[in-house]
Amino acid sequence: MLNKIIFTIAGTVFLISGAFAADNQKFFSSIEWKKVTEQEIQIPKDIQSIPEISSMPSSPEERMKILEQKGLHFEYQTYPNVMKPQMATNAYIGFDKKNLYMAIKGEKSEKYKLQEYMPESETPKIWSDDNFEIFIDPFLSRNEFYQMIINPLGATYDSKCIEEMIADPKAANPSELIPRISADMNYSSGIKVKVLKENKSWTAIVEIPFSGFGLEAAPAGEAWGFNFCHSNRENKELSQWKVTPGNFLNPRNFGTLRFGEKKKSITASFSLPLAGYGENIIHLSTTTENAIKCSSKTSVKDTSGKTLEKNDKMLHLAKGSITTELKFKIPFDEKGKFSITSILQEGENTCGYFLKNIILTKPAVLAIPLKEIYSSDKEMKGSLRLFLGEAELAKVKLKISITGKNFSKDTAFDKVQGNALCFEIITEGLKSGDYELTVNLMSDGKLIASEKENFSVMEAPFAF
Repeated sequence: MLNKIIFTIAGTVFLISGAFAADNQKFFSSIEWKKVTEQEIQIPKDIQSIPEISSMPSSPEERMKILEQKGLHFEYQTYPNVMKPQMATNAYIGFDKKNLYMAIKGEKSEKYKLQEYMPESETPKIWSDDNFEIFIDPFLSRNEFYQMIINPLGATYDSKCIEEMIADPKAANPSELIPRISADMNYSSGIKVKVLKENKSWTAIVEIPFSGFGLEAAPAGEAWGFNFCHSNRENKELSQWKVTPGNFLNPRNFGTLRFGEKKKSITASFSLPLAGYGENIIHLSTTTENAIKCSSKTSVKDTSGKTLEKNDKMLHLAKGSITTELKFKIPFDEKGKFSITSILQEGENTCGYFLKNIILTKPAVLAIPLKEIYSSDKEMKGSLRLFLGEAELAKVKLKISITGKNFSKDTAFDKVQGNALCFEIITEGLKSGDYELTVNLMSDGKLIASEKENFSVMEAPFAF
């Protein structure tokens, strides 16, 4: 009898087979391990740069002229069919040391009256008007982003959005995940908008302070995710800069822009394919022209912003390309949203910035689809999903047991081969009654989690 081990690396699945351990063979009729990792989204090699504009006038008309002359210009495409819009939308973007600036201009017919209203308080309902939307994903987290909506009267709505990957409730396999978006509507970006109207167009002149993203100055040299959208109510046409499959709230498909020119002394990228409770590893890849002395600052914060973990480290980076491990821990007794950041600095210059948000509730989730089986059934299906960091996963041990009246059997894994397990437990011979399936996780000799599921065995109505 064989077990299967599946490793998922950068979207590729590898299948390895091997024999059961003796005790596992008596407990399971089949097991299948999977290593579920989040595929890292690479920064495109050739991305456009947002120009730095040293002197930005205060007049909206003058700002429009400057952005048209010096800003980065791009056009929109129709959503979802990626065609040239019937009515064009053009956007221009630039920045200075404190603010991000945009001018977004949408065409309309001369006789069309823009759909608009001024709400008494901030509301996402202005999306029903003619509107422009701006989506910003600082430092390419790909799961935390900001949404801003602007209508023709200059009314604005902004929110901080988080994409959480959760188990698909329709899927039997615990490794199948789907995105769920939650929004913090109490967030305030500090956005300022002036609207210019002409007979055949309307334009929003936008200013967003970098302080609205928690920064003291412009992130010069860094790449961020962006998207820009236009809901044209005149011809019921939706358009975007980068067309995102499914809906507008799709941070993994935003476009990428860099603030100014790319830094030359050092290139840095961060990877966190497995994140969870316990010990985690960020893989920092750097390329330098010369040996450089840098510092890394890695921290974990909870929902309230309280720092749970802080790890500062001096790094001596050799010339060329190397990978360095940056370790941190997420306490087992905490739950909720965790913000993980890591900053690479050379002196006072920021060379790299990493941000990832994850939501954790417990280290393991055990599931059995059927809570009642017949005494004639030969096996029972189930699944186990482990939410552990990469380093924690490497040292965790499992003990799985079934107990009932005058009955007990168990098995163990001294080393797990992934973070998702699908199994079939041998139930042949179990007598009618109530049973408890228990999974205990041990790390460094300590119990870190215990999951239980109850099930019943009923006498088979027919003899087979």
